[in-house]
Order: sequence, then C-alpha cells, then structure tokens
Amino acid sequence: MILLRNSFKNRWMKSLHASILQHRYLGTSTYLASTPVKDTKTFQKFKLKQAKMQRDNNVPVYLKAGFRDKVLFNVSLGVFSINLIWIFCTIRDFIKNY
Repeated sequence: MILLRNSFKNRWMKSLHASILQHRYLGTSTYLASTPVKDTKTFQKFKLKQAKMQRDNNVPVYLKAGFRDKVLFNVSLGVFSINLIWIFCTIRDFIKNY
C-alpha cells in the first residue's frame, strides 16, 4: 500500500514539475500565459545570476551576491552567537540551582 502511494506521489510530482517548467503562470488562480520558460526575461535573469555564482573568483559563495549577502550572513552569525551564549548561561544556571 505504501509503495503504491509513493508511486502515485512521484508520478504526480513529476507531472507537476514538468507543467511548471513548460508554462509560465502569472497569477495565483488564473492561467494567463503559456510562454516557454527559456524565452522569458525572468529565466534569462536567472541564468545570468547562475553564471555569476558559478564563476571561480575566490569569493565564498555566501558573499557573492554582494552587500545583501554580507548583511544576511552577519545577522545570522550574530543571532547564532547570542543563542549559543544564552544556552551556556541556561546550562550554568541549571547546574547552580541543582
């Protein structure tokens, strides 16, 4: 039974993926255009970004998108550091109170 369900799910996902790749949807509930994906401006913009990210220029991948990536990386690092300190303080308090 599980194998049959997984087979149906895989078939459904493949057909959904193929339809998304073949058509461009411009709304939440209305089908507006059926332009092939390779002809869209969005696809061309994506391919330019992909080429930029794959270029070998000795810059880490998490900093290749410029200022936005630097801010996101530093904020994530700050939040992680604060939470790590908080965890150690909580463990220390548990040990003291026990």
